[in-house]
Amino acid sequence: MTSYLEIRSGNPKYTYPTGRIRGLEKYLLTSSDITRLQETPNLKECYEALTRYHHYSDSLRGFAETFDYEQALEQEWARTHHELRGFAPELELLDLFWLEQDVHNTKVILKLQHQNNLPEDVGDIELLSVSATVPRAAVYAAVVKDDLHAVPPSLAVLISDAHSALEKGIMARQMDVLLDRHFLQMLVQGLATFHDSFLDQLGHKLVDAYNIKALVRIKLWERDDERLLLEAALSPGGSISTETLLSHSGGGLEFLLDAFRASTYFHSVQHAIQEWHSNHTLFALTRYLREDLLEYLERGAYITFGREPLIRYIFLKKTEIGRLRHVFRAKQAGIPVDSIPLG
Repeated sequence: MTSYLEIRSGNPKYTYPTGRIRGLEKYLLTSSDITRLQETPNLKECYEALTRYHHYSDSLRGFAETFDYEQALEQEWARTHHELRGFAPELELLDLFWLEQDVHNTKVILKLQHQNNLPEDVGDIELLSVSATVPRAAVYAAVVKDDLHAVPPSLAVLISDAHSALEKGIMARQMDVLLDRHFLQMLVQGLATFHDSFLDQLGHKLVDAYNIKALVRIKLWERDDERLLLEAALSPGGSISTETLLSHSGGGLEFLLDAFRASTYFHSVQHAIQEWHSNHTLFALTRYLREDLLEYLERGAYITFGREPLIRYIFLKKTEIGRLRHVFRAKQAGIPVDSIPLG
């Protein structure tokens, strides 16, 4: 358990930004707010109720006629990025946490191209993120026309590797794993450039969460080439070495427990395996890993000024939007919120 008395305050260029973050934290939704939204009778009333909360009023009103919550929440994530860029002192650090949207757009365009179903105009492509840091047209040109000059070098490498993998006949779900691994490496390598122990440890935790989910997911595929798939999927840089994880390829889910017995993730994996055997879902694993990450980031609540409060706020906001998407999807399907996974 972290001793907050040992956490040092520093980095004076974050003095003003931390004050701004403390103000924004007051507008984060509480558990009671989420519960009230869950108790609304249908999607329409849930959507309208959310428009009465600060920040969401503007992001959602533009879609008030269609109740297109996916695009509305995406707009809120873009608004958050724009707002934080207005006062964050290290924009290159801030933008790292929106890389996921760039990779998402790359995935969408790559898949449509591979399926020979890609529109000629990028504006006609549905499901592209509006909160990405790289213009969608630039990603489209990089994927379709091999014009890589307008995308960051790391994204250019990702696109080139993806094309090579597709030419070799990689399966769709393996492509997802490949791109997710690339994204994670881009993020962790970006964090490492700041030479900050807080960011380094955050990178370790992100790698751990990714590797645990990849290991469990691939094991459930029950493929004869499980070890080869894991070698391609697992990312170095976590607190549990890839060698340890690879040594537990083959065998059933219970065989995984030994890999985590000496780690803080043992009970999370144990409960996840029990849940899988009970109802063939892995909701709990995602929840436990998220809670572990947020517990680590909680130190940001005790820092006088520094990077920690900003990063904590980003993850709290992202978690909030994920919970709202979860509620909306359940309302749209007319099913209990607990019956679908928290995204």
